[in-house]
Amino acid sequence: MAVSTEREPVSPSKEIPVSHVTQIPEKIKVRKEVESWLEKVEKASTTLPKTVTDDQTGQPLVQSTNSQTPKITLPLTRNQILKGAKQKVGSAFRWLAEFCLRLIKIKKGQVKFKKPSSSDKK
Repeated sequence: MAVSTEREPVSPSKEIPVSHVTQIPEKIKVRKEVESWLEKVEKASTTLPKTVTDDQTGQPLVQSTNSQTPKITLPLTRNQILKGAKQKVGSAFRWLAEFCLRLIKIKKGQVKFKKPSSSDKK
């Protein structure tokens, strides 16, 4: 016995009874913590660039987003990198210093050193 999965179409003239309607107030009460967060989000809204459309199809073309350039904080101070560069090749400290030097060369101007702490000055 086959059961039909199709249902009878609903005509626009038929009205569907509504059992319960909730009216949403114009102004919703928001807690103070949420309100300050919402203000931050609203201030951070950005404008999107004008979309480029394909000449033949008229569909918008996919564009890459503008990449941000965050500051990178290295795990070593300037003095630690200099000391690490003088270590033996088998030392992990040497390779961490080499990695930091590589990041400095690749990300010119986007890298800052770790702030020296009181224990680093010994």
